Amino acid sequence: MNFNKKMFRVALAIGTVLVVFAAVYATVFEGSFDAASIEKVVENQKQDEISSQFCSEFQMSVAEFNSKLNDAKGLWSFEVHDYDWFPCYYKATISGKEYRLRLGGLVEIWSPNGELEKYLHWNEGK
Repeated sequence: MNFNKKMFRVALAIGTVLVVFAAVYATVFEGSFDAASIEKVVENQKQDEISSQFCSEFQMSVAEFNSKLNDAKGLWSFEVHDYDWFPCYYKATISGKEYRLRLGGLVEIWSPNGELEKYLHWNEGK
């Protein structure tokens, strides 16, 4: 096999891998969830003045919660560190799983046995 054919196959393999990763990354969280009620949670940890102020101003209706959760996008685990971590979120339990929408755009999905399953991103601008 000549050099050009080998290079073509290598480029094709790399291109295929990149397409697969891009598809996984850009995947929209497929779900149609309808929480009946939500609860605001402020974690009992030491808060600085700024976090406290942001958390007190963080408001969300049930309709907004459902909209943001249903429009949430997939997130790579290494991207989680790019988010501001505020000690407040809104949560709802749907089909045994707990969905938390944190101030700052992070969604956490917790299994019925209390394990963190997945992170997503919700858009604060909507």
